[in-house]
Amino acid sequence: LPDGIVDTDMLAAKAAKLGKIGDGGIIQVVEAKTTTEAAHDSVANTNYSSLSFDCNITPISTSSKIILTYSINFCTESVAREVSFRPTRGGTPFNTNSGDGARHVGTASRIIEYAGSSETISWTCVDSPNTTSQVTYGFQHSIMVSGCWIVRNRSFTNTNNGSHALGASFITAMEVAG
Repeated sequence: LPDGIVDTDMLAAKAAKLGKIGDGGIIQVVEAKTTTEAAHDSVANTNYSSLSFDCNITPISTSSKIILTYSINFCTESVAREVSFRPTRGGTPFNTNSGDGARHVGTASRIIEYAGSSETISWTCVDSPNTTSQVTYGFQHSIMVSGCWIVRNRSFTNTNNGSHALGASFITAMEVAG
């Protein structure tokens, strides 16, 4: 057909088949967002899932890869301590180091400079779940000090004024043809 004859109005939704997409093409994108606040009092260097939320995706091919992007808004009441996060699939960590010695295993980490202020940490990773069943992604968090609260989606004091922000956290899962 000549250029300009076929436009998006003439194509059916999702008309491209997997064989037509080709390796590296994006098959689907799923995003989970939460603005709900959650808090957890921590024991040093212990992993918790209490701030996590679910992002579910059902791959259409076992050879697909899933590109995950995390953006987690949080704060802590501690300063000069490292907070770390790592992705989970079905509640089990993946795509992490083996944890040499006593060092904690995390995918993304940050040293907290200001106690109580809202921060966002983001990271991207790739998974190969090798399934066409629903996969649930989430994360675990840890901090290097005991008795320290970590709060998701707000500043620690949460005063209702213009000096404090409420946050939002996201997990995005993109299925890529493999």
